[in-house]
Amino acid sequence: KKKALLGNGARTSSASKMAGSGGARRGLLTFLALLILFATTSSFSFSTPASTLKLKSHATKLPVLSQRTGPSFEPRGRSKLQASSTKDVQSTGEPTKQFFLKTLWDFTRPHTLIGSALCIPAIHLYAAPLSTNPSIVRLIHSIIFATLPSLLMNLYITGLNQITDVEIDKISKPFLPIPAGRLSKAAATIVVLVSLVAGVALGWADPVFCTPALRATLLGSALLGTLYSVPPFRLKRFPLLAALCIIVVRGTLINVGFFAHARAATYKGAAAAVPPLLALPFRDLRCGLLTAYFAVFGVVIALMKDVPDAQGDRANDIRSFTVRFGQARMFQVGRRLMTALVWATGGGFLAGAARAA
Repeated sequence: KKKALLGNGARTSSASKMAGSGGARRGLLTFLALLILFATTSSFSFSTPASTLKLKSHATKLPVLSQRTGPSFEPRGRSKLQASSTKDVQSTGEPTKQFFLKTLWDFTRPHTLIGSALCIPAIHLYAAPLSTNPSIVRLIHSIIFATLPSLLMNLYITGLNQITDVEIDKISKPFLPIPAGRLSKAAATIVVLVSLVAGVALGWADPVFCTPALRATLLGSALLGTLYSVPPFRLKRFPLLAALCIIVVRGTLINVGFFAHARAATYKGAAAAVPPLLALPFRDLRCGLLTAYFAVFGVVIALMKDVPDAQGDRANDIRSFTVRFGQARMFQVGRRLMTALVWATGGGFLAGAARAA
């Protein structure tokens, strides 16, 4: 009897430890999901609150986007950037090394780099199977081999868009390096091509940590980014196709690709269980929820991305949603959709935490 009691006690203790461990893992995954939410949404921000902009949903007239008067949809720091750039050129007579590095940094569109740099490690942690104790070394290697080529590919896509949008940016975003005259189109083209070649090369640099999912993500993003910006395709001319490109890349390709890459490269024991890339969101609940969230977030980006470019798009015959329906209306639609998405996600987290408790 004593042996039986001891055995039952050991099993009970073991079960309670496992339950506690499972609860801790669930709590960690909830925290990591919030980290992913912060990582990507932090790279997509507006310069001033809606109350300051004084936008009305029924307004149809495009407000003048000026640096001096009226509401501005332009990023913070524009005046400081222009002032520092002018000061450097006037004081030295030629761009200094520091000025060139600052110009190159601005050309990368840093908010997109920061979002990618945060998102990739967060998805790696989010993809961890509950029953797996990952190797920290493998985790770090996988993150590095995914992050470096992804940042270069991000630079290729954003840089290519700036090169092909110079005439639009001269009106809408004259503070950007090319329209501001701080970076020539030839130099920008070299930077973009080097980034593309280096990104692809790094995507094939290692047979273990450069997984097929990572390569598919890199090539798919580059292809859609090219079709979006470059004539004769230039899908950005067509609002629905432009929105579809953004939703596919931001909502599906990046999240599913990095999720599958993390499972295959970091959590080797789960590699055989990784479904094909297109089927992964339907077979893995966490990947499906991640994809659904960022698909809606991609819709927000697609609606909001052209709000600052309305006058430039109109002058260059780009019939974006903003040009068709007005800046104020699209801003309000995007803001309300984003608010609903965040509240719905927060409600889901609270419901999950309540069930776990």
